[in-house]
Order: sequence, then C-alpha cells, then structure tokens
Amino acid sequence: MKNERLLFAADDVPEGLVEGLETIKTADGLAQAVTPILEQAETVREDVDRRRSACDEQREKFRTHCEKNVADVKLRSSIVDGLRYKRDYTAYLEWQDKSRERLERVISVSEEERQNHCAHLEHMLNHMILHLQDVCTGLGELAAKTRIKIGETTKDIFQIQVPPWQDAAARTSIRDYLNALTAELDRADEGEEPEVKSRAILEKKLRTQPMLRCIFGNQTIKVRCRKATSGNTFSERPFSWEESNKWSGGEMWSKNMALFLGCLNYLSEKRCHLRRAKYNTRVVIADNPFGKASSDHVLSPVFFIAKQLGFQILALTAHQEGSFIRKYFPVVYSCRFAEMANKKGKVLVPDKEIKTAFFEEHHPESLARLDEYEQLGLF
Repeated sequence: MKNERLLFAADDVPEGLVEGLETIKTADGLAQAVTPILEQAETVREDVDRRRSACDEQREKFRTHCEKNVADVKLRSSIVDGLRYKRDYTAYLEWQDKSRERLERVISVSEEERQNHCAHLEHMLNHMILHLQDVCTGLGELAAKTRIKIGETTKDIFQIQVPPWQDAAARTSIRDYLNALTAELDRADEGEEPEVKSRAILEKKLRTQPMLRCIFGNQTIKVRCRKATSGNTFSERPFSWEESNKWSGGEMWSKNMALFLGCLNYLSEKRCHLRRAKYNTRVVIADNPFGKASSDHVLSPVFFIAKQLGFQILALTAHQEGSFIRKYFPVVYSCRFAEMANKKGKVLVPDKEIKTAFFEEHHPESLARLDEYEQLGLF
C-alpha cells in the first residue's frame, strides 16, 4: 500500500535491506522497525512534492515572462521548448549552458546595433544643433538686413531677441523630443497606410519651428520695431510686436512687409548662393499688397529695403489707389477691356507706361528690352 505512493519497489530502485532488519525474527518487530522508515520516506516525499510544485510554478512564471518580453523569436522558442520538454536535471544544465551562449550572442549583436543607433543619433543631433544655431544667428542678422538709411546715418528698425540656450540642455531636450516622436511613429504603424502617416508626422514634427520651441522651452523670440513717422523718420523707442499690431493700417503694412522681405532674403540665401549683382536679381509678386498703405513715409522704407536686398516688386493692384504707384514703379501696365468688332465679346488690352527718365539714369540698357517689336510672319 505504501509502495503506491512512495514507489520504493519500482524497477529502477536498487534492491537492498535496511540495516539491522536481518536480525528481526517476528512480524511485530519488523513492523516496529519499518514504520519509522516509512514515516521518514513520507516526509521526504511531501518535501519532494512541495519542491516540484514550486519548481513548476517558477517554470510557468519564467515561461510567461519570456513569451511577453523576449523579442527574438528563435531565442524565445528555444527557452519555451526547453522548459516544456527538459525534465532531467543534467539535461537542464546542458540546455542552460547553450541558452546562455545564445543569449550572449544576442546581447552582443544588440549592443552593436545600439552603438550604431547611438552614433547615428549623435550624428543627427549634431546636424540639428548646427542648423538651429544657424537659424538663431540668421534671426539675429535680420535686423542688419532690414536697416534703414536716415540722412547720413543708418538705423535698425527691428530688434530681434533670441532666447539664450545651452548646447547640453538643448541636446537633452531634442533627445526627449525624438523619443516621444518615435513612440508616436510606433502607434502610427498600427493603422492603415503607416508610411503615409509616418511621413506626415515627420514632416510636421521635424520642422524648424517645433524644434526651436523644443530648445527654448517656455521662452519665446521677442520682436520689437520702431514706428515710421511722417517726415521719413522713425521713433526712438522700439515697440513690442503686440503694440505694433495696434498701429494704423499703413504702419502695420510697412513693418510687416519689411520683416517679410528680410525673412524672404534669409530663406533665399540658405537655398542657394546669391551673387551680388548691379541690379535686382530677385522678384516678389504681390497681389493687391498696399491696402491702407499709401503715404510716402510707410512705403519708402519698404522699397528701400527691397532695393538693398536685391528684390524687384511686381504688384497687381488698382490704379485708383494713389499716385504712389507711378512714383515707385517705373513700368506700369494698365489692363482694360475693349469691345470686339463683332460686339460679341471683350478682349484685354494692355497699355504700357514707361518712366524713361528712371531707366536712363539707373538702367539704360533695360530700355532696349522694354521696347516693343512687331513679330514678323514666317512666310
């Protein structure tokens, strides 16, 4: 009966007698000698069952942990199969050594990939930091690019204050920003068209503006500007950008257009190298740009800055806005509708007005290009 639980009579148990049993002659004496041995075996059996149960519990916990956290498919399959099929302790030790070797190889490959990733990230960080430094320097130079000449002196009409930032702190902020961006890209991969979503996210989040906000934190770029006054002068005290937005329509147009030309010049210089030429080399086309700006003291600074930066302004606007159009534009096209001969429709007839004196003084060779020539027939 005890053998059913303790299995001391199993085939793999070697035969032998407990010491001292050969001298016992009666059944009672034999029972008294064997009973404590069986009780001891019962205790050992209970301890074995308890340890085996604890081992099975730990095995199951480890298997669950590996299935959730081991990303490598082959390594995870090897561990789970070993836990499931290995029952002999010696086989367990051999499997453990092989698993350790495989794990060390995986760790080595992972560390190498991690090092390459860190090197690539550091390379990208260097480029981003240099770009942001360049942008901050360019923003600081906008004031010099939009300087106005008043009499014999020049004056900055803009004061652009870029918040100071430290290289190390900026790198930390950008790393955190990129880590958050990576998590957002991982979530985008779960839906439909992941490549399109990821590209849209990258184009939006890696622009210069959010990167500047990342390194500035709660600080902002402050812009102050001087107010154009009658007599072609500017106020001594610069006003904040919020205050300048309460100026009259012409004054607001003047300061907005001047800053726009400065920003446009900065972007043009960054896209390609611009050689300084004798005449204007770039064009700004504006659709009805003037609005309430018709006074000379708000128009003159804008056209002065445009000339200094090499911009020619082409404006599409109504002629009734003021005589300033013919003052600042040496070539004026008046487009009018004319009745067709059959009275069934109208055609657009352009009338050209050229300020000859301006070109004779500043651009004499341009007059030849502005003259009209009649197109000869082919036959």
